Amino acid sequence: MASSRKIRTAPGTRLVRTSPPLVCGSGCGILAHVKDGVLVKVEPGDFPGNSHICARGLSYPKMVYHPDRLKYPMKRVGARGEGKWERITWDEALDTIVANLKEIGEKYGPASRAWVVGGGALGSLTAASIIGIAGACGGTFILPLGIGDSAGPSGDRVSYGTL
Repeated sequence: MASSRKIRTAPGTRLVRTSPPLVCGSGCGILAHVKDGVLVKVEPGDFPGNSHICARGLSYPKMVYHPDRLKYPMKRVGARGEGKWERITWDEALDTIVANLKEIGEKYGPASRAWVVGGGALGSLTAASIIGIAGACGGTFILPLGIGDSAGPSGDRVSYGTL
């Protein structure tokens, strides 16, 4: 079934039909308008049966190009709360994470490493990656599906205590 909606693009703009599998599990159809390699506009896709998009999807250009978005690893160099950071390499960031996870596991045991999988911008591919990392490092993961109801947070409090 073809869409009857007329799609308009600005001159020099390329239209990309896509969906956001890394950020959202819904997989809504998106029409991304790209000019000179830059995402300039997002609108609902014209895919049959999936021609709507939420506010999060419409805000993708702002998320991608926001000046406060982190684009590379940072390491705190001042006191906590001081706001002093320096850029580090990905290798240094991963080495630091691995060293800290090892230290925690050696000091408190593997059950001390728990990864909470979920959040407003977490898609299924990202969640699967986090679950894989948790398994690889001997930890566990918490997947609070339906976190909007009270069962998930209540169960977490009973199981893990109050943070």
